[in-house]
Amino acid sequence: MPKRRGESAEFSLSQSQVQAVLNSCQDLDERVTIGCQLFMGLRVGELSHMRGDWITEEGNLKIPSQIMCNCAECARMRNGLWKPKTRAGARTLPIPERMRKDLAELFRIKPYGMEVSRVGLYYRTKRILLRAGIKFKGLSKDTGFPHCLRSSCATMLALGGMSPIGLCAFMGWKSINIGSHYIQAAQAKQLAITEARRIFG
Repeated sequence: MPKRRGESAEFSLSQSQVQAVLNSCQDLDERVTIGCQLFMGLRVGELSHMRGDWITEEGNLKIPSQIMCNCAECARMRNGLWKPKTRAGARTLPIPERMRKDLAELFRIKPYGMEVSRVGLYYRTKRILLRAGIKFKGLSKDTGFPHCLRSSCATMLALGGMSPIGLCAFMGWKSINIGSHYIQAAQAKQLAITEARRIFG
């Protein structure tokens, strides 16, 4: 019986897995799909609604508190109005240097964004993870899933020294406890490795 997904931090990718995923991207759409989740922590729903006019004059990505949307999902379930998952999801994110060129090219070609549904991006991400060999024992078919990229983003930021408040603001979490949990989990794993090497050599 496949286990249910537990804490998201449990599914963060290692450095070698991150590189494998990046190497598995075959075109611009795939690079943006992976990069926005892995280096900007976007949820799939945010990514599917991301548009060129979200880029600010300062070169940041500003996720609005709501937009009118005519995608099938918003039309059917939200009366044509899209909002981030939480109020904290309306946030401004710096665009990493490594993503600036790809995002500029994407929005030059597609000013209204990815032109793929949330479900479509979910399965695109799963295909890339499968191509990269990302698996988690015990999950259905052992396959990786998109949220592991968002989890990896949070873990990398936590290991990089971001504060709980900063991490919550960046990831769009409504509770500071989530940020604290990621930081504690990331630091504990790193400390365990360091201490074990010191003790056992």
